[in-house]
Amino acid sequence: MISLQKFKIHLQRALSSLFVSGLLAYILYVYILQPPDFFSRSRAAMALLAWVVLFFLARSVWPHLIALVRSSRSFWYGVVAAYVLLNLIAVAFFDLTPYTYRLLPVQTIRIEPLSGERPVEIHAFSTQVNNRIGIRGFSHSEGWRYEGGRIVSDIGADQPLVWEGRPGEFVRIQFQACEQCGQVRLQNQAGTEQLIDLNRPAGLFTYEYTYPSLLFHRLANLILLQGGTLAGAMLLVFLSREFYRRLHSRLPGSDHSFRHLSDIFPILVLVSIAVVTYLINLRPVLFNDDWCQIVYSINFDRLELFMFYERRPLHLWLPWLFSRFLPLDATIYALHYSQVILIAITSGLIYKFMRQLPGIRGWFAFLIAALWLLYPSDYTRLYITMSGHRTVYLLLILAMIVFLLGVRLKVSWYGLLAGLIISVSLLIYEGQLGLGLILPLMIIAFFWHQRSKHWWVGLVGYYFPILVFVFWRLILQPQIYTDAKLESLSFNLVETSGRYFEALRTIIGGFQFPFRDFSWLTTGLVITFIGLLVILLVAFQVANRLRSKDEETLELYTAFQSNIRIFLMGLVLWAAGYFPIILNFPPNIYGHLSRVNIFSIPGAAMMLLALVDIIMLSISRNRKEAMTLTILAMMPVMLVAGMIQLQVKESYDRSWQEAKVFYQGLLEIVPDLKPDTQVVFLLDGYERTATTHRPVFSSYWEAWCALRVLYDQPELQVNYRYRSIYVPPFPAMNVLAGAMDKESMDTISDPSRLLVIIYDHSNGRISISPDGAGLFDDYLMANYNPQDRILPLSRQIPSRRLID
Repeated sequence: MISLQKFKIHLQRALSSLFVSGLLAYILYVYILQPPDFFSRSRAAMALLAWVVLFFLARSVWPHLIALVRSSRSFWYGVVAAYVLLNLIAVAFFDLTPYTYRLLPVQTIRIEPLSGERPVEIHAFSTQVNNRIGIRGFSHSEGWRYEGGRIVSDIGADQPLVWEGRPGEFVRIQFQACEQCGQVRLQNQAGTEQLIDLNRPAGLFTYEYTYPSLLFHRLANLILLQGGTLAGAMLLVFLSREFYRRLHSRLPGSDHSFRHLSDIFPILVLVSIAVVTYLINLRPVLFNDDWCQIVYSINFDRLELFMFYERRPLHLWLPWLFSRFLPLDATIYALHYSQVILIAITSGLIYKFMRQLPGIRGWFAFLIAALWLLYPSDYTRLYITMSGHRTVYLLLILAMIVFLLGVRLKVSWYGLLAGLIISVSLLIYEGQLGLGLILPLMIIAFFWHQRSKHWWVGLVGYYFPILVFVFWRLILQPQIYTDAKLESLSFNLVETSGRYFEALRTIIGGFQFPFRDFSWLTTGLVITFIGLLVILLVAFQVANRLRSKDEETLELYTAFQSNIRIFLMGLVLWAAGYFPIILNFPPNIYGHLSRVNIFSIPGAAMMLLALVDIIMLSISRNRKEAMTLTILAMMPVMLVAGMIQLQVKESYDRSWQEAKVFYQGLLEIVPDLKPDTQVVFLLDGYERTATTHRPVFSSYWEAWCALRVLYDQPELQVNYRYRSIYVPPFPAMNVLAGAMDKESMDTISDPSRLLVIIYDHSNGRISISPDGAGLFDDYLMANYNPQDRILPLSRQIPSRRLID
């Protein structure tokens, strides 16, 4: 390892060489070659020539770089790990997708209104890089305002709207044309002007400008970004090594071990984390599929233990079980509490499973389980619809433990038993199929040097029930049940690869607080945070001391190799965790749709921990110090993850409280309805709160399921429309974003059956529209009689206890 002083000398020489060679290249490029227009082909060729010259001039840098390369192997292990980690952070937090779009040349679009007394509306502004750009993407916006997804010029506005950005190869603008619209002068990057007259019949007028190819710029951009990331990784690891080696002492607590403690104590810590994070102050909430899959089915006696004519015959086994002996409201409570229990037990099983794999130390297995417990890429931990998913997770890990025992004991029938457990879980939910297929092969790979013929018999026994399930699911079941999910599967390799690229953002992208305000921070949550911090400190002590003699004497490079295997295993498990879900849904961090990430979390946790541990190994003197540093680094990460889960839980509770007030107000003015009524909600006041608060309806099924349950009418027709609401592009990576569906409107064939209800979220006011609010033509106005659809409450509806 070179000294810090030598490193500074080499770095100074390298920077000076780069500066001189870069200056000469710039002089050659600008003053001698004298390039014409920026985007011309000749300029691109000259730029390529300049880069070739720069390459040869920079050869003086190589000797100094070689001096760095000759440093210790552990240094370069850490550099590679830091390089991968920095790229994941860049993808997650800086939206560098794809990387080559960030440092492209700045493009300019100038939109100048010419008729100040007439409006100009821009309905969409898109580029190859950004699918949609709001008014914040413009550098000068005086006289323009953002209104419900549109950019509108004020009356009398004469200031141009200037956009400066990096649009890739084209830019597309959609203007609203109308008979009262004005004119605009539009100037593009090349200086070409175009006069657009929007005074024409109503419709959208599209303007598109295609830039010359930016292939060279993208390539140069990729080299600069990745080269800068690699240089940053080298500097990070080098300075970390020097800083740590100057401490001259080990961190306290690394010389002791709790060998006399069994594995029960780490499991108790995991259970404590689950209780504090998810169980304390738990209030049942009902969103989206909860209404339709659980509440609707229980309320109208549609639940069976095995529903043969459904996609997932056993998916609702837990609601069915509780509903046999509990009323509806108590069933909802039981489902929430049972999910926390399932999550806690599964975390303990994950620890036990990881603990039995060679090369995964006790403290490392504990961190994997604890990080899985809190990982903030799944915000559906307490959705009661996810009770089946939580059961599946438990069965999956249980099956892997059984299969692992069969491998270690060389007992063939254990493989068949594990396969049967997986097959039962597939009847509940099929999202774990990828993990179920790959995990046994990984277990065998870990014990390959002990291979036996019993393994292959057990492997055949394991996969046989899974093949039977796949045959039934793809061949037999479609004969009796039409599954829209099968019809929407995407087998396009390019599209699937793109979805996996987007999925990289979920590895670290969830580690940011969804809300920037502190209105959600209550006294109870502060106390809960403190309790979580105390438990994590205990976890630090537990994980820091869970070592065996073999782990204490583990060689440094053996630890590096072990972490590389763990990282590769995590990468495979992360990719397998999205199969087959990724064939239907792109990964995202988006409220109830974040459930697509649930089976990728174990792999993501292993990758993240392996990268951090490799970096700590590269800056430490031995395995013990690296272990302590890794645990210290992961404790704040898990604290942040736990705080995010608590914040999400609090936001769901607040949203549910608002929803209950809405439903209670609705039942006050509309106690009961005639069975054939068509209810339409017109919703206001969601312009600003949609990004931080969940709207009352986010899907059409939620609307009609909720009202059908609360009015005890299984065929009630319900529609809604938000007058103005921010709806992010779908699929979005936004955390807890707004409504998925801005409206859900069926044809209004008979206004006499119509009941229009207006709700203003900003003041909580709910009222009945006396005139139908223009939903149908004036000549039908006489047929609209909302009071005729309302009935007094003359019967008991037990399901209304859900919103008490």
